[in-house]
Amino acid sequence: MRILLATPAFAPQVGGAETWTRAVFAALAARDHQVNVVARASRQVPGRHDVDGVAVERVDGGRARFARAVARAVATAAPDVVVAQYAALPVAVAAARRHGLPVVGVIHDVYGWKESRRIKGFVPGTVRWLALETSLRARRPDRVLVPSRATALQVERLLPGVAIDVVPAGADHLRQAHARRRVDGRVLFVGRLVSQKGVHDLIVAVATLRAEGRDVRLTVVGRGPEHTRLRALAARLDDAVTFREGINDAELDELLCTAAVLALPSTREGWGLAVTEAAARGTPYIAYDIPAVREQHELLRGGILVTARPAELAAGLRALLDDPAGAETAAARAARVAAGLSWRHAAEVVETALADVVRARHNPDRR
Repeated sequence: MRILLATPAFAPQVGGAETWTRAVFAALAARDHQVNVVARASRQVPGRHDVDGVAVERVDGGRARFARAVARAVATAAPDVVVAQYAALPVAVAAARRHGLPVVGVIHDVYGWKESRRIKGFVPGTVRWLALETSLRARRPDRVLVPSRATALQVERLLPGVAIDVVPAGADHLRQAHARRRVDGRVLFVGRLVSQKGVHDLIVAVATLRAEGRDVRLTVVGRGPEHTRLRALAARLDDAVTFREGINDAELDELLCTAAVLALPSTREGWGLAVTEAAARGTPYIAYDIPAVREQHELLRGGILVTARPAELAAGLRALLDDPAGAETAAARAARVAAGLSWRHAAEVVETALADVVRARHNPDRR
């Protein structure tokens, strides 16, 4: 198949969604499909380049210019199917419909109006909700790909009647941990610094444990709009909290393999990549008990889930740090499970979904 993917961000930009799209579509390219990507520009990479066998075109400018580039690519690339990541989906659907092409959406999470306002603020949140979720009710894709059953339930409410495929995430893009030397008391967070990731709660929990006389130290890896506020909060703990950004894969691997605990106190996740990353390295994790993360935990069983409150987070960290042998045993079991999670299998699910919509286009009676 000739596959066109429209997405605001694509590897080597990092994040859960970017990891998902890179791994899945690189695997599709390896299965002899032609994959082209249209993405917004990134300072990290040139305007045109290849990523793991996938041809990527980067578009400078704002959203309007990106929308025009997506429409142009749909018209000129002659794809068999258009795939669009959430924010690119409305414009991709409109462009594909003009050329009679099937469209498959990739949706990692659905926020709703209230949650969009809480996370983004009243005006930006309302604009996001109208531009994405509301517009999708009018511009419906033919099929949707999601990373978890939790997201599938949200999409069913947003787009009733649209076929949804849950694509099981792989972990074989991660190096499996071998010899590990834990640093006692080191807690690690990896993710974007936004309010829903819960780093504020994590810093409060670390402060609670340090007030008890425990030598707990936190490393925060990531960047985002909450950076300044979180640094100000952490300043009260002297040098107990370290912020890192712009690190390479080897540095991240070292941090994950040496941390005593990986923490993911998110209140919103469509998948929760950090838990998979911890499990693949045999590192214990603690996370807030939310639906998408609970799915992973039920599979991995490499850590603990707690209620979304700083006090519960502190109690969970205390339990893991006080029982390192038990935590390591659970994490080792999770590493064995993670070793069997393959992006090749994920790509096979996606390949079947794309082939179905392409066949339906040529054989309307089979819809």
